[in-house]
Amino acid sequence: MAESSLFLYPEIFLFQGNPDGPGLAGRKIRAFFTGKVPGVDRQAVCRELDTSPCNLFMPVQRHTNAVIVYEDCTATQVKNPPEADAVITARSGVALGIMVADCVPALLYDNKTGVIGAVHAGWRGTAKGILINTIEKMRSVFGSRPHDIRLAIGPAIRGCCYEVDLDVLKQIKTSASSGNKDNKTVNVLYYGVKGPKAYVDLPEANRQQALSCGVRTENIWLALMCTSCLPEKFNSYRREFRLGAKAAGRQGGFIIKRS
Repeated sequence: MAESSLFLYPEIFLFQGNPDGPGLAGRKIRAFFTGKVPGVDRQAVCRELDTSPCNLFMPVQRHTNAVIVYEDCTATQVKNPPEADAVITARSGVALGIMVADCVPALLYDNKTGVIGAVHAGWRGTAKGILINTIEKMRSVFGSRPHDIRLAIGPAIRGCCYEVDLDVLKQIKTSASSGNKDNKTVNVLYYGVKGPKAYVDLPEANRQQALSCGVRTENIWLALMCTSCLPEKFNSYRREFRLGAKAAGRQGGFIIKRS
C-alpha cells in the first residue's frame, strides 16, 4: 500500500489465548480501522483482510439502532444489504464492515462464542443505544456474555471538536452511562457545556455504554485520535463541510473471523 495508507490494528484482537503460543500467524481474528487512504475501498480493504470483496458485508447505514444478524439474511439481502447500523455474525470467512466520517466505528469479538460485530454510532445511534443493542443481540442470539467481549473503538470526532446543541446532549445522556461500578472504573466526563452549546466525546460515551453492559475495562481499546483534528489522516464530515466541501470522504472499521 502507499505510504499514506493507514491501518490501525487494535491490540486486543492480535492474540488469542496465550501470547507465547503460535503468535500472529495463528490468530483467528483480523480487525482494523482505516484512514483516508484506503478509506472504504473494497479491493484494498479486502486485500488487507485476505479475503474476496464478495465476502465483505456492509449494512446500509441510516443512524438507526437496528442490528443485523448475518445468519438471518437471505441471499438477496447479502447482495443488497438492508438498512441497519450494526451487524453481527458467528460465521467464519464473513467480513463485516461499517463506514464513518466523524461517527464512532466499533468492532466486537466474543472470544468464547466466536461472534464478531461491527457498529456505526453517530450521535443519534449513540442516543438510541446502538452499541448496547449490539451487545444484547450477541447475548440473546449467540449466548455471549459481556465480560467475554473484546471491544475496539476507532477514531472519531472527540470533545475537542464536537459542538452540539444541548438537546442533542440530553438525548445522548439518556443512553450513555457513567460506567459499571462492578468494573471499578474511574468515571470520565464525556461532555462539557459552554453557554447554549455542549462538547461531546462520542467515543467515550460509547465506551461508558459498553461498561454499563458489563464489558470489562481491560477488554476495551480506544483510539485516542480525533478525526476532525487530523485532516492529513482522516475524513471528517464536520471539518470538510465547514470548509465548503459538498461531500465528505469515508473511512471504516472491518473485522473477519478466519476458518
